[in-house]
Amino acid sequence: MAASGNSVRLTKLIDSFTTLQQAFEDYKEKADKKIYILATLLEKETARTNELEERIKFLEEDLGVELDEQDPLKEGEDVNNEGEQERGAEDGSNGVNNTNMEGRDIEMDDEARRENEAALRAEQVKVHTHSKPLKNLLEISLLHLMGLSTLVPRHMPTYPYMMDWPKDPLTQKPLLRFDWDKKFDAKVNADGVKDVLTYMRTYGVTKVPLVKAALEYLTDEELQERLLDRLQYIAREKRKADQDSLDEEDSGIARATHNSRAKAVLDSRIRKRANSQYKDSKYDSAFILNAMSDYEDDPQQDDKKPTVYLRCPPDYRSDLKLQGCCL
Repeated sequence: MAASGNSVRLTKLIDSFTTLQQAFEDYKEKADKKIYILATLLEKETARTNELEERIKFLEEDLGVELDEQDPLKEGEDVNNEGEQERGAEDGSNGVNNTNMEGRDIEMDDEARRENEAALRAEQVKVHTHSKPLKNLLEISLLHLMGLSTLVPRHMPTYPYMMDWPKDPLTQKPLLRFDWDKKFDAKVNADGVKDVLTYMRTYGVTKVPLVKAALEYLTDEELQERLLDRLQYIAREKRKADQDSLDEEDSGIARATHNSRAKAVLDSRIRKRANSQYKDSKYDSAFILNAMSDYEDDPQQDDKKPTVYLRCPPDYRSDLKLQGCCL
Protein backbone atom coordinates (compact mmCIF):
# COMPACT_ATOMS: atom_id res chain seq x y z
CA MET A 1 0.00 0.00 0.00
CA ALA A 2 2.88 2.36 0.83
CA ALA A 3 4.57 1.67 -2.47
CA SER A 4 1.31 2.35 -4.23
CA GLY A 5 0.89 5.70 -2.40
CA ASN A 6 4.43 6.79 -3.30
CA SER A 7 3.77 5.90 -6.91
CA VAL A 8 0.68 8.10 -6.97
CA ARG A 9 2.54 11.00 -5.39
CA LEU A 10 5.41 10.56 -7.84
CA THR A 11 2.99 10.59 -10.75
CA LYS A 12 1.39 13.81 -9.49
CA LEU A 13 4.82 15.35 -8.99
CA ILE A 14 5.85 14.46 -12.54
CA ASP A 15 2.58 15.92 -13.91
CA SER A 16 3.11 19.13 -11.95
CA PHE A 17 6.68 19.40 -13.17
CA THR A 18 5.55 18.83 -16.78
CA THR A 19 2.89 21.54 -16.44
CA LEU A 20 5.38 23.93 -14.87
CA GLN A 21 7.91 23.23 -17.59
CA GLN A 22 5.32 23.89 -20.31
CA ALA A 23 4.29 27.14 -18.63
CA PHE A 24 7.93 28.19 -18.44
CA GLU A 25 8.44 27.45 -22.15
CA ASP A 26 5.37 29.51 -23.04
CA TYR A 27 6.56 32.38 -20.86
CA LYS A 28 10.04 32.21 -22.37
CA GLU A 29 8.62 32.29 -25.90
CA LYS A 30 6.48 35.35 -25.11
CA ALA A 31 9.41 37.06 -23.41
CA ASP A 32 11.67 36.41 -26.41
CA LYS A 33 9.09 37.98 -28.71
CA LYS A 34 8.77 41.06 -26.51
CA ILE A 35 12.55 41.40 -26.27
CA TYR A 36 12.82 41.19 -30.04
CA ILE A 37 10.18 43.86 -30.51
CA LEU A 38 11.80 46.14 -27.95
CA ALA A 39 15.21 45.65 -29.54
CA THR A 40 13.79 46.54 -32.95
CA LEU A 41 12.13 49.66 -31.59
CA LEU A 42 15.35 50.65 -29.81
CA GLU A 43 17.30 50.23 -33.02
CA LYS A 44 14.85 52.42 -34.93
CA GLU A 45 14.90 55.09 -32.24
CA THR A 46 18.68 55.07 -32.17
CA ALA A 47 18.82 55.49 -35.92
CA ARG A 48 16.27 58.29 -35.70
CA THR A 49 18.29 60.02 -32.97
CA ASN A 50 21.48 59.79 -35.01
CA GLU A 51 19.66 61.23 -38.01
CA LEU A 52 18.40 64.17 -35.97
CA GLU A 53 21.87 64.80 -34.61
CA GLU A 54 23.26 64.91 -38.15
CA ARG A 55 20.58 67.39 -39.22
CA ILE A 56 21.35 69.60 -36.23
CA LYS A 57 25.04 69.58 -37.10
CA PHE A 58 24.26 70.54 -40.65
CA LEU A 59 22.11 73.45 -39.50
CA GLU A 60 24.85 74.59 -37.11
CA GLU A 61 27.41 74.67 -39.88
CA ASP A 62 25.08 76.14 -42.51
CA LEU A 63 23.49 78.83 -40.34
CA GLY A 64 26.34 79.45 -37.95
CA VAL A 65 24.21 78.59 -34.93
CA GLU A 66 25.49 76.50 -32.05
CA LEU A 67 23.46 74.61 -29.48
CA ASP A 68 23.74 75.38 -25.79
CA GLU A 69 26.47 73.41 -24.02
CA GLN A 70 23.86 71.70 -21.83
CA ASP A 71 21.73 70.53 -24.75
CA PRO A 72 21.44 66.73 -24.52
CA LEU A 73 22.01 66.30 -28.24
CA LYS A 74 25.15 68.44 -28.07
CA GLU A 75 26.48 66.49 -25.11
CA GLY A 76 25.69 63.20 -26.80
CA GLU A 77 27.92 63.82 -29.81
CA ASP A 78 30.56 61.14 -30.19
CA VAL A 79 33.94 60.98 -31.84
CA ASN A 80 32.64 59.26 -34.96
CA ASN A 81 30.22 62.11 -35.70
CA GLU A 82 33.03 64.64 -35.25
CA GLY A 83 35.15 62.65 -37.67
CA GLU A 84 32.37 62.74 -40.25
CA GLN A 85 32.16 66.51 -39.92
CA GLU A 86 35.91 66.85 -40.41
CA ARG A 87 35.79 64.63 -43.52
CA GLY A 88 32.97 66.77 -44.89
CA ALA A 89 35.02 69.92 -44.31
CA GLU A 90 38.10 68.41 -45.98
CA ASP A 91 36.34 67.44 -49.21
CA GLY A 92 34.45 70.77 -49.30
CA SER A 93 31.02 69.19 -49.21
CA ASN A 94 30.13 70.56 -45.76
CA GLY A 95 27.18 68.19 -45.72
CA VAL A 96 25.67 69.69 -48.90
CA ASN A 97 25.45 66.29 -50.54
CA ASN A 98 22.87 65.30 -47.91
CA THR A 99 20.75 68.41 -48.36
CA ASN A 100 18.46 67.00 -51.04
CA MET A 101 17.99 63.80 -49.08
CA GLU A 102 17.15 65.72 -45.92
CA GLY A 103 14.80 68.04 -47.80
CA ARG A 104 12.90 65.07 -49.17
CA ASP A 105 12.66 63.57 -45.70
CA ILE A 106 11.20 66.81 -44.35
CA GLU A 107 8.72 66.98 -47.22
CA MET A 108 7.68 63.39 -46.58
CA ASP A 109 7.17 64.15 -42.90
CA ASP A 110 5.07 67.21 -43.78
CA GLU A 111 2.99 65.21 -46.24
CA ALA A 112 2.37 62.46 -43.70
CA ARG A 113 1.38 65.07 -41.12
CA ARG A 114 -1.03 66.71 -43.56
CA GLU A 115 -2.58 63.34 -44.40
CA ASN A 116 -3.06 62.56 -40.72
CA GLU A 117 -4.60 65.96 -40.09
CA ALA A 118 -6.93 65.53 -43.07
CA ALA A 119 -8.01 62.07 -41.88
CA LEU A 120 -8.60 63.38 -38.36
CA ARG A 121 -10.65 66.31 -39.64
CA ALA A 122 -12.74 64.07 -41.89
CA GLU A 123 -13.55 61.89 -38.90
CA GLN A 124 -14.50 64.92 -36.79
CA VAL A 125 -16.65 66.34 -39.60
CA LYS A 126 -18.50 63.02 -39.80
CA VAL A 127 -19.12 63.04 -36.06
CA HIS A 128 -20.46 66.62 -36.05
CA THR A 129 -22.58 66.36 -39.21
CA HIS A 130 -24.32 63.21 -37.94
CA SER A 131 -24.75 64.45 -34.37
CA LYS A 132 -28.23 64.69 -32.86
CA PRO A 133 -27.96 68.41 -32.00
CA LEU A 134 -27.23 69.31 -35.63
CA LYS A 135 -30.04 67.09 -36.84
CA ASN A 136 -32.43 68.81 -34.43
CA LEU A 137 -31.29 72.23 -35.62
CA LEU A 138 -31.86 71.26 -39.26
CA GLU A 139 -35.43 70.21 -38.50
CA ILE A 140 -36.17 73.27 -36.37
CA SER A 141 -34.82 75.61 -39.07
CA LEU A 142 -36.85 74.02 -41.88
CA LEU A 143 -40.03 73.87 -39.80
CA HIS A 144 -39.72 77.54 -38.80
CA LEU A 145 -38.85 78.93 -42.23
CA MET A 146 -41.47 76.81 -44.05
CA GLY A 147 -44.19 77.34 -41.44
CA LEU A 148 -44.78 73.62 -40.96
CA SER A 149 -45.44 71.34 -38.01
CA THR A 150 -43.90 68.22 -39.53
CA LEU A 151 -41.31 67.25 -42.14
CA VAL A 152 -43.06 64.15 -43.45
CA PRO A 153 -42.01 64.08 -47.14
CA ARG A 154 -45.42 63.29 -48.62
CA HIS A 155 -46.93 66.31 -46.82
CA MET A 156 -44.28 68.82 -47.93
CA PRO A 157 -45.80 71.81 -49.79
CA THR A 158 -45.10 72.32 -53.47
CA TYR A 159 -43.53 75.39 -55.04
CA PRO A 160 -46.22 78.08 -55.56
CA TYR A 161 -45.94 78.62 -59.31
CA MET A 162 -48.64 81.00 -60.59
CA MET A 163 -50.14 81.20 -57.09
CA ASP A 164 -50.09 83.61 -54.18
CA TRP A 165 -46.93 83.10 -52.15
CA PRO A 166 -47.73 81.78 -48.64
CA LYS A 167 -46.82 84.06 -45.74
CA ASP A 168 -46.29 83.68 -42.03
CA PRO A 169 -49.61 84.65 -40.36
CA LEU A 170 -47.80 86.51 -37.55
CA THR A 171 -44.98 88.32 -39.35
CA GLN A 172 -46.46 88.33 -42.86
CA LYS A 173 -43.03 87.36 -44.18
CA PRO A 174 -42.90 84.97 -47.16
CA LEU A 175 -42.44 81.35 -46.15
CA LEU A 176 -39.71 79.18 -47.58
CA ARG A 177 -40.63 76.87 -50.46
CA PHE A 178 -38.64 74.44 -52.60
CA ASP A 179 -39.25 72.93 -56.00
CA TRP A 180 -38.70 69.28 -55.11
CA ASP A 181 -38.39 68.23 -58.76
CA LYS A 182 -35.33 70.42 -59.40
CA LYS A 183 -31.78 70.38 -58.08
CA PHE A 184 -31.00 72.51 -55.07
CA ASP A 185 -28.30 74.49 -56.86
CA ALA A 186 -30.93 75.70 -59.35
CA LYS A 187 -31.91 79.36 -59.05
CA VAL A 188 -35.38 78.49 -57.79
CA ASN A 189 -33.90 76.63 -54.78
CA ALA A 190 -30.46 78.18 -54.23
CA ASP A 191 -31.73 81.25 -52.33
CA GLY A 192 -33.77 79.04 -50.03
CA VAL A 193 -30.71 76.95 -49.17
CA LYS A 194 -28.80 80.13 -48.25
CA ASP A 195 -31.70 81.30 -46.06
CA VAL A 196 -31.62 78.05 -44.09
CA LEU A 197 -27.84 78.24 -43.60
CA THR A 198 -28.08 81.86 -42.45
CA TYR A 199 -30.80 80.98 -39.96
CA MET A 200 -28.74 78.08 -38.58
CA ARG A 201 -25.67 80.26 -38.13
CA THR A 202 -27.64 83.11 -36.56
CA TYR A 203 -30.04 81.30 -34.24
CA GLY A 204 -28.51 77.83 -33.99
CA VAL A 205 -26.99 78.11 -30.51
CA THR A 206 -30.12 79.86 -29.21
CA LYS A 207 -32.40 77.12 -30.51
CA VAL A 208 -30.11 74.16 -29.72
CA PRO A 209 -27.31 75.06 -27.25
CA LEU A 210 -25.55 71.70 -27.69
CA VAL A 211 -24.96 72.44 -31.38
CA LYS A 212 -22.37 75.12 -30.61
CA ALA A 213 -19.38 72.79 -31.03
CA ALA A 214 -20.59 71.58 -34.44
CA LEU A 215 -21.27 75.09 -35.76
CA GLU A 216 -17.85 76.30 -34.63
CA TYR A 217 -16.02 73.33 -36.16
CA LEU A 218 -17.85 72.93 -39.50
CA THR A 219 -17.21 75.24 -42.43
CA ASP A 220 -20.08 76.75 -44.43
CA GLU A 221 -19.43 74.22 -47.21
CA GLU A 222 -19.58 71.27 -44.80
CA LEU A 223 -22.74 72.59 -43.15
CA GLN A 224 -24.35 73.14 -46.56
CA GLU A 225 -23.48 69.59 -47.62
CA ARG A 226 -25.28 68.23 -44.56
CA LEU A 227 -28.32 70.42 -45.30
CA LEU A 228 -28.41 69.27 -48.92
CA ASP A 229 -28.32 65.63 -47.82
CA ARG A 230 -31.44 66.25 -45.75
CA LEU A 231 -33.26 68.17 -48.51
CA GLN A 232 -32.38 65.57 -51.14
CA TYR A 233 -33.77 62.83 -48.92
CA ILE A 234 -37.05 64.74 -48.50
CA ALA A 235 -37.26 65.39 -52.25
CA ARG A 236 -36.60 61.75 -53.10
CA GLU A 237 -39.20 60.45 -50.66
CA LYS A 238 -41.78 63.06 -51.74
CA ARG A 239 -41.44 62.13 -55.42
CA LYS A 240 -41.85 58.49 -54.50
CA ALA A 241 -44.96 59.22 -52.40
CA ASP A 242 -46.47 61.36 -55.17
CA GLN A 243 -45.93 58.59 -57.72
CA ASP A 244 -47.48 56.00 -55.41
CA SER A 245 -50.49 58.28 -54.96
CA LEU A 246 -50.92 58.62 -58.74
CA ASP A 247 -50.62 54.87 -59.24
CA GLU A 248 -53.18 54.26 -56.52
CA GLU A 249 -55.54 56.82 -58.04
CA ASP A 250 -55.21 55.27 -61.51
CA SER A 251 -55.80 51.83 -60.05
CA GLY A 252 -58.87 53.07 -58.19
CA ILE A 253 -60.34 54.60 -61.36
CA ALA A 254 -59.73 51.41 -63.33
CA ARG A 255 -61.25 49.29 -60.57
CA ALA A 256 -64.29 51.57 -60.29
CA THR A 257 -64.81 51.47 -64.06
CA HIS A 258 -64.59 47.68 -64.11
CA ASN A 259 -66.98 47.34 -61.17
CA SER A 260 -69.54 49.70 -62.71
CA ARG A 261 -69.63 47.68 -65.93
CA ALA A 262 -69.81 44.40 -64.04
CA LYS A 263 -72.61 45.81 -61.85
CA ALA A 264 -74.65 46.75 -64.92
CA VAL A 265 -74.30 43.22 -66.32
CA LEU A 266 -75.16 41.69 -62.95
CA ASP A 267 -78.32 43.81 -62.59
CA SER A 268 -79.43 42.75 -66.06
CA ARG A 269 -78.90 39.06 -65.30
CA ILE A 270 -80.70 39.31 -61.97
CA ARG A 271 -83.74 40.78 -63.75
CA LYS A 272 -83.74 37.95 -66.32
CA ARG A 273 -83.18 35.25 -63.69
CA ALA A 274 -86.78 35.36 -62.48
CA ASN A 275 -88.06 33.80 -65.73
CA SER A 276 -85.20 31.36 -66.25
CA GLN A 277 -84.08 27.93 -65.03
CA TYR A 278 -81.66 29.58 -62.59
CA LYS A 279 -84.26 30.62 -60.01
CA ASP A 280 -83.12 27.92 -57.59
CA SER A 281 -80.93 29.18 -54.74
CA LYS A 282 -78.15 26.74 -55.65
CA TYR A 283 -77.28 29.12 -58.50
CA ASP A 284 -76.89 32.16 -56.26
CA SER A 285 -73.08 32.05 -56.45
CA ALA A 286 -73.29 32.68 -60.22
CA PHE A 287 -75.13 35.96 -59.64
CA ILE A 288 -72.52 37.93 -57.71
CA LEU A 289 -70.28 40.78 -58.86
CA ASN A 290 -67.06 38.74 -58.91
CA ALA A 291 -68.63 36.13 -61.19
CA MET A 292 -69.12 38.61 -64.02
CA SER A 293 -66.72 38.24 -66.95
CA ASP A 294 -64.17 40.96 -67.71
CA TYR A 295 -64.50 43.28 -70.67
CA GLU A 296 -61.82 42.94 -73.33
CA ASP A 297 -61.02 44.78 -76.57
CA ASP A 298 -62.33 43.30 -79.80
CA PRO A 299 -59.24 42.06 -81.72
CA GLN A 300 -61.06 42.72 -85.00
CA GLN A 301 -62.18 46.21 -84.06
CA ASP A 302 -62.76 48.54 -87.01
CA ASP A 303 -61.26 51.97 -86.34
CA LYS A 304 -64.08 53.61 -88.27
CA LYS A 305 -66.78 52.08 -86.05
CA PRO A 306 -67.61 52.65 -82.39
CA THR A 307 -65.49 50.73 -79.89
CA VAL A 308 -66.81 47.30 -79.01
CA TYR A 309 -65.88 45.35 -75.87
CA LEU A 310 -66.15 41.58 -75.53
CA ARG A 311 -66.91 39.60 -72.41
CA CYS A 312 -65.02 36.32 -72.58
CA PRO A 313 -65.73 33.81 -69.80
CA PRO A 314 -62.83 31.67 -68.52
CA ASP A 315 -62.34 28.19 -70.01
CA TYR A 316 -62.82 26.46 -66.64
CA ARG A 317 -66.52 27.38 -66.44
CA SER A 318 -69.02 24.59 -66.98
CA ASP A 319 -71.51 24.52 -69.85
CA LEU A 320 -74.32 25.20 -67.39
CA LYS A 321 -72.53 28.29 -66.10
CA LEU A 322 -71.85 29.47 -69.64
CA GLN A 323 -75.54 29.21 -70.42
CA GLY A 324 -76.24 31.41 -67.42
CA CYS A 325 -73.82 33.98 -68.77
CA CYS A 326 -76.04 34.38 -71.81
CA LEU A 327 -78.95 35.73 -69.83
